[in-house]
Amino acid sequence: MGSYLGIYTILVLCLLGYSANAEVFTAGGPPNSDITAAVLKAFTSACQAPAPSQVLIPKGDFKLGETVMTGPCKSPIEFTLQGNVKADGGSTQGKDRWVVFEKINGFKLNGGGTFDGEGNAAWKANNCHKTFECKKLPISVRFDFVDNAEIKDITSLDAKNFHFNVISGKNMTFDNIKIIAPAESPNTDGIHLGRCEGVKILNTKIATGDDCISVGDGMKNLLIEKVVCGPGHGISVGSLGRYGWEQDVTDINVKNCTLEGTDNGLRIKTWPSAACTTTAAGIHFEDIILNKVSNPILIDQEYCPWNQCNKNKPSTIKLVDITFRNIRGTSGNKDAVKLLCSKGHPCENVEIGDINIDYTGPDGPPTFECTNVTPKLVGTQNPKACVGPVAVLKAFTSACQAPAPSQVLIPKGDFKLGETVMTGPCKSPIEFTLQGNVKADGGSTQGKDRWVVFEKINGFKLNGGGTFDGEGNAAWKANNCHKTFECKKLPISVRFDFVDNAEIKDITSLDAKNFHFNVISGKNMTFDNIKIIAPAESPNTDGIHLGRCEGVKILNTKIATGDDCISVGDGMKNLLIEKVVCGPGHGISVGSLGRYGWEQDVTDINVKNCTLEGTDNGLRIKTWPSAACTTTAAGIHFEDIILNKVSNPILIDQEYCPWNQCNKNKPSTIKLVDITFRNIRGTSGNKDAVKLLCSKGHPCENVEIGDINIDYTGPDGPPTFECTNVTPKLVGTQNPKACVGPVVFTAGGPPNSDITAVSIFTCFLLLAFQSICKPFLILTCSWELLLQAVLKAFTSACQAPARSQVLIPKGDFKLGETVMTGPCKSPIEFTLQGNVKADGGSTQGKDRWVVFEKINGFKLNGGGTFDGEGNAAWKANNCHKTFECKKLPISVRFDFVDNAEIKDITSLDAKNFHFNVISGKNMTFDNIKIIAPAESPNTDGIHLGRCEGVKILNTKIATGDDCISVGDGMKNLLIEKVVCGPGHGISVGSLGRYGWEQDVTDINVKNCTLEGTDNGLRIKTWPSAACTTTAAGIHFEDIILNKVSNPILIDQEYCPWNQCNKNKPSTIKLVDITFRNIRGTSGNKDAVKLLCSKGHPCENVEIGDINIDYTGPDGPPTFECTNVTPKLVGTQNPKACVGPVVFTAGGPPNSDITAVSIFTCFLLLAFQSICKPFLILTCSWELLLQAVLKAFTSACQAPARSQVLIPKGDFKLGETVMTGPCKSPIEFTLQGNVKADGGSTQGKDRWVVFEKINGFKLNGGGTFDGEGNAAWKANNCHKTFECKKLPISVRFDFVDNAEIKDITSLDAKNFHFNVISGKNMTFDNIKIIAPAESPNTDGIHLGRCEGVKILNTKIATGDDCISVGDGMKNLLIEKVVCGPGHGISVGSLGRYGWEQDVTDINVKNCTLEGTDNGLRIKTWPSAACTTTAAGIHFEDIILNKVSNPILIDQEYCPWNQCNKNKPSTIKLVDITFRNIRGTSGNKDAVKLLCSKGHPCENVEIGDINIDYTGPDGPPTFECTNVTPKLVGTQNPKACVGPVALLKAFTSACQSPSPSKVVIPKGEFKLGEIEMRGPCKAPVEITLQGTVKADGNAIRGKEKWVVFGNINGFKLNGGGAFDGEGNAAWRVNNCHKTFNCKKLPISIRFDFVENAEIKDISSIDAKNFHINVLGAKNMTMSNIKITAPEDSPNTDGIHLGRSDGVKILDSFISTGDDCISVGDGTSNLHVEKVTCGPGHGISVGSLGRYGKEQDVSGIRVVNCTLQETDNGLRIKTWPSAACSTTASDIHFEDIIVKNVTNPILIDQEYCPWNQCNKKKASTIKLVNISFKNVRGTSGNKDAVKLLCSKGYPCQNVEIGDIDIKYSGADGPATFQCSNVSPKLLGAQSPEACSSPLTKLPGQ
Repeated sequence: MGSYLGIYTILVLCLLGYSANAEVFTAGGPPNSDITAAVLKAFTSACQAPAPSQVLIPKGDFKLGETVMTGPCKSPIEFTLQGNVKADGGSTQGKDRWVVFEKINGFKLNGGGTFDGEGNAAWKANNCHKTFECKKLPISVRFDFVDNAEIKDITSLDAKNFHFNVISGKNMTFDNIKIIAPAESPNTDGIHLGRCEGVKILNTKIATGDDCISVGDGMKNLLIEKVVCGPGHGISVGSLGRYGWEQDVTDINVKNCTLEGTDNGLRIKTWPSAACTTTAAGIHFEDIILNKVSNPILIDQEYCPWNQCNKNKPSTIKLVDITFRNIRGTSGNKDAVKLLCSKGHPCENVEIGDINIDYTGPDGPPTFECTNVTPKLVGTQNPKACVGPVAVLKAFTSACQAPAPSQVLIPKGDFKLGETVMTGPCKSPIEFTLQGNVKADGGSTQGKDRWVVFEKINGFKLNGGGTFDGEGNAAWKANNCHKTFECKKLPISVRFDFVDNAEIKDITSLDAKNFHFNVISGKNMTFDNIKIIAPAESPNTDGIHLGRCEGVKILNTKIATGDDCISVGDGMKNLLIEKVVCGPGHGISVGSLGRYGWEQDVTDINVKNCTLEGTDNGLRIKTWPSAACTTTAAGIHFEDIILNKVSNPILIDQEYCPWNQCNKNKPSTIKLVDITFRNIRGTSGNKDAVKLLCSKGHPCENVEIGDINIDYTGPDGPPTFECTNVTPKLVGTQNPKACVGPVVFTAGGPPNSDITAVSIFTCFLLLAFQSICKPFLILTCSWELLLQAVLKAFTSACQAPARSQVLIPKGDFKLGETVMTGPCKSPIEFTLQGNVKADGGSTQGKDRWVVFEKINGFKLNGGGTFDGEGNAAWKANNCHKTFECKKLPISVRFDFVDNAEIKDITSLDAKNFHFNVISGKNMTFDNIKIIAPAESPNTDGIHLGRCEGVKILNTKIATGDDCISVGDGMKNLLIEKVVCGPGHGISVGSLGRYGWEQDVTDINVKNCTLEGTDNGLRIKTWPSAACTTTAAGIHFEDIILNKVSNPILIDQEYCPWNQCNKNKPSTIKLVDITFRNIRGTSGNKDAVKLLCSKGHPCENVEIGDINIDYTGPDGPPTFECTNVTPKLVGTQNPKACVGPVVFTAGGPPNSDITAVSIFTCFLLLAFQSICKPFLILTCSWELLLQAVLKAFTSACQAPARSQVLIPKGDFKLGETVMTGPCKSPIEFTLQGNVKADGGSTQGKDRWVVFEKINGFKLNGGGTFDGEGNAAWKANNCHKTFECKKLPISVRFDFVDNAEIKDITSLDAKNFHFNVISGKNMTFDNIKIIAPAESPNTDGIHLGRCEGVKILNTKIATGDDCISVGDGMKNLLIEKVVCGPGHGISVGSLGRYGWEQDVTDINVKNCTLEGTDNGLRIKTWPSAACTTTAAGIHFEDIILNKVSNPILIDQEYCPWNQCNKNKPSTIKLVDITFRNIRGTSGNKDAVKLLCSKGHPCENVEIGDINIDYTGPDGPPTFECTNVTPKLVGTQNPKACVGPVALLKAFTSACQSPSPSKVVIPKGEFKLGEIEMRGPCKAPVEITLQGTVKADGNAIRGKEKWVVFGNINGFKLNGGGAFDGEGNAAWRVNNCHKTFNCKKLPISIRFDFVENAEIKDISSIDAKNFHINVLGAKNMTMSNIKITAPEDSPNTDGIHLGRSDGVKILDSFISTGDDCISVGDGTSNLHVEKVTCGPGHGISVGSLGRYGKEQDVSGIRVVNCTLQETDNGLRIKTWPSAACSTTASDIHFEDIIVKNVTNPILIDQEYCPWNQCNKKKASTIKLVNISFKNVRGTSGNKDAVKLLCSKGYPCQNVEIGDIDIKYSGADGPATFQCSNVSPKLLGAQSPEACSSPLTKLPGQ
């Protein structure tokens, strides 16, 4: 260390002498002398040295006084202690330190020496381990702010307080430390650490009387290794949360330690009702050996020494990432592991790994308890980890309430579990990990229907590899549910009810009594790797039953059970079953369906890649005959299934009727549609390989059998394939061979029969006609005969009970008008293989040829042709030229045809429309060919009207009119892959020709090609339309054009034959129209023409990626728009038309505008080219005003939607009122900044007004600048009712269907926005800015509006961000940031007489920052009207330092303009505040001040968490005239108002039978309340929470809580009455003067009889805590009374005129008499009362008043008095106003501890000098005894009997008195005056041995 090291190592030697012998000390004293000065001098020199130095205390015993060694030092210091330094052995109470090292960087303490704290004497005076308030003893060695230090080879012996205290150090190592103190030494923690980082404690031995090591707040990165602890209290993290300023604790590692015989082991302790919210995280205990350690592993979040906390408030300290690994040894009690976490903040991520703790005590075995935690278990645990229904439910409940994803864990092991129902909704996802085996009750439990239930959970995982064992063996014998419809159910093992977004994986279900898993109404659930096991004979044990679910998957699962492996109930949608092995069991079943009347459809069931082994059934669909409902099961697909000896491998059973509980004569009404069985292979267990037994009432539809290979080798083989009421479609091969399809109906006999007498055409309807019909017959037959044959065949097919087919074979046939009408009994397939021809004549006047009508379930196919033979008729057809004409017949009509497929059909040369489709549903046209010449008139290819769900696919149309025309009433039409041309293109319309037309919706045309058509994609409507309908959702996409004229055309002036009035605009509304990816070539230059109606301009038209070329001589192509502003996406060729005209106040660009206002240029779309910047500076605002008004007026009068534009730039604008109504919607685009006149403009109330406009947009990103700075100074409207108004910036009056977006309002003089009488308005992305001190500048004020939304908005202003006035309905405020300002207010309401109700106000997902108020509802008292505000909801709100965060104020009265004595008449109903969280700017966190005239109704407070850290905290929750419904948690605790309590008491009091009133846990404000009887029956009041009085003085009031005139009364519950006396005591002088204003007594019992008051606390009463008057037979037990010793007049229990009162087992600590006994008291028994501090137990004072009564029968026994000012006292007044007797007063078995005046009879008691002491007391004291009173006195007057000289005391007995006094003026004295006591036993001090002295003040 260099030269300086040598110098300073000898400094102490020089001062002391270089010897271990005390004689060598040279500091001036003998051996054992005090070296304090020498040490300080040596340290000071070393600290100032420029190089590292050493201070040395050599071997020897030395005294050392308080020594504080303070840096910073200039270089590192080594302090070597070789000797033993001893502290003063006295108590030194009040000092908190002995040796201190502080503010040193670079420090070593070593040497092998000892710090001896000499604590033996001091420990006796230390009560800090018993009480929160105590005088501290000195800590032995303190390290404060010491960094980079090594403390090594040091011993600490018998510290008075902590041995070592380490605060705010960094990088410190303690190595080989020895700490020694007796096990009973109080508060002697070995090493206490706080706010340090990087500390290590190594190789250390600690034996002490408190924690070996205690870890305080702010600790980081602590390592404790190889420490031996014991005796002591173990190693503790905490206690945490005691103080409000605490910091987080992180990274605490304790490993390789040994604990021996400690009272606790590894402990984490936090305070409930914590003063802060911090986190302790990363705490790890590992490789610990235990030897008879009590509480070896303990998390205690209810740590509350000295009862100085409120256990009803859960700890707010969060414990996260805690591990206990490899903890082994023996426990000293059975509580081996106890994890008691906070219910407010359950522990997170706690891991227990390889715990082996034995306990052999008689109350064993060891236990493992958990509360509010689900530990993760690793390795083995002894004892077994917590589980069971209570534990599981508790863990689930905690997890469910957790704000973040949580896990519930049941570890490995076998556990019993009762019925357990786990119900959400939960606040976040839950993972339930089952590693062990949980077992149900093995009994039958008949009648119960559940064991384990998970319900109403969104976001759920169940996993872990564990087992649910239903223990079904015994129960199955009692189960007959598989035999009879009526039976007692057994419990389902695991139910999932309403569980969404779930994964159930790696779980086994064993021996369920009923179903293994039942899944009802779930969404998006996956079951993966599930094992289900039960015997084949176990009844009703379905593996997984599902019903009313959507999106369920069952994967990789093995099911062996006694019923269906998987059963699919009604309402199932989108189910996937894949890679499931089933067997034994009853296979995989859809159904049974139809048993109940309320069933729903089943759709999209997919079963694939599954194996069935030995099951009784295979793939089964089962429905009940005589079903109670008519539903459909559709889209059921079985694919890639392997079978192994499966009975009934493929089975549709629509006659399923177990127990004969149905009528089989009634066919099933369940419709089976779209069923497939594909690639099913393997072996059958019986010959019925495939059995399709469908309903004759509803034959199965579209059943496909593909590649079936099922073998059967039984003696009754081969396998069979049976069909009933079904014709399956066969694909691939079938083994066995499939059943034959439907019968083909004919008009004649069978093949080869005699058909002479039959029409020669009947043969053409035979399936094998070729063998009997000759070709020449085709030429000679008449078409009338075919007509008869077709109709006859159709009629027969239509009447058939099963699906049938009509066949017209190949060939050419004539066919007359043929109308085939249903309804039919079953579906029909009409197969046209040949060509049928119509009459070639004109047939004018007829409108049909072939008609199919009123058929449900229809197919038309076959590849044949309908030939309309139109050539001759077209010449006579002029319908395309004139409105009046004779119609020609449509070729094929489909009228009211549903669920149809028309495929592979050709229509040739129709006379009129080819196909006409009217009022059909679910029809598909596929591969249709339509052919007619381009000049054929009116030959639309397919015309559709009033249909829904039609598809036209893969079709080629070449005709003379529209390829496809879409008429009115069409819904959900798809046209795809259609080739059109020649023709008139694809048209929607014409629409509007007739008055009865209906709307058109959802028309989709895509992937089509148009070639050479006269029009392309066309929408056409008639002007002067006969109706007003809407065509919406019309989409053309991916279209190829080839020389198409008018490729894209909206024509709302379509008027053929001039049959309309074009002056009247079309009333057909076109909405949501898109043209996307339209490409190719146009046949003329009009590529895009959007001619919309000026009466109803087109809305939301989108043009996306249009590329249409035109090369004609009049080109290029054009894009024209009228009355429409299309939205443009991608590229457009030709260039799109410009949107709405931008109205201006001047001429066009580059025109002469000399005579025009220079501001007109700024309103032009291209203003930049003609306006110069300097003009902005020189223009007057009057000119812009004129320009704006002119532009608005033009836009308002325009017939189509128009736009007014104010471009970028700064402009002045005067008062501007823009008034409608307008002829069309207006868009007002403000890109620039408009500024108001900066003057005050007092008296004006408006600047910019938009009024009476329907269809309005205000946008552009610009700003309204109100220039309010100067005006605010003149504005006193926020101070007085009468004032001159300033102008509102922007007013919206009677504006409907509006969007205000991307607008800023700056510095408004008055309100920024005022919205009156609007409907359907949205404010989005609004910014409002004004200073916090700007008066009356509400952001947005609304009144009498409906359907307003305010979204994504930021408001910073000087008044309410948003204020909601009267008449508001359906308001949504969402994602608004408010602040500064006055918050979001509903009201003020009630100011005016004409106001209207307010309803449906929703405020959610908002943030308030630094606002003066938060969420506020305000109404006026003495309101001018009686209205209701209802349905007001505030939800998901974040607060940041918001004053009055939640406020209902029905006493709102600004400017004192109201009469507060009259309550508000505004009714507040259905108000909610949910999930409101953050910080308050004052302590009034929640204030609900409702009207006493109309108390608030149905107010709900849910999950409120509002903190406040101000000096006057904590936050409060106040209620007046309201009883809120409380949901979830509340911080602060919710009020319970006197109204609620009185109401409850009154009801209980009037009840004819005994009743109870409960005040639950929590903190509540309570005003003055009197609960008086008489009552009809006994009443019990259970106070579990803490009720708090008003903290103000309230002088003059004498009561707070009163119970009066009740017979039969109980008060209990463990709660507290908190009188909040702190403020009041300062103004209370009643203890000083006779005349004073009284403060309220906390609890009064007036004339209460037969009562029990138990387990109640009274805190900080303003006056007496409890006053008992006129009571009889009352017992008070376990009463706790607490107030400071200096609190005046706070008697604990005062009694008067009562009889038969008992006070038992109570603790009283207060500022006056613990118990005071007034006049008229008899038969009082006081026992086991602890009193102190206080004025002791007093009889009296007596004689103050003239009408006092005698006192008798007072007995005080087995009591303890501690530090009281008086002890056992009888006090009477001299010059008494009465003459009464106090007799039979006995004090016995009393312990006194430092009690002043332990025994005192004072008949000269005269406080405040309010009496005449010269007159002797007239109160007679008779039969008084003091027996076995022992202890210590606080003064020398141990016994003082000062009796009246007028009435000397009689029969006073003193027995066995032993009172010591050790003061300097001692010894103790015993004085007597006017009394001769009878003495029994021994007396110390000697009786009446001392001369008489006066009491203080006498």
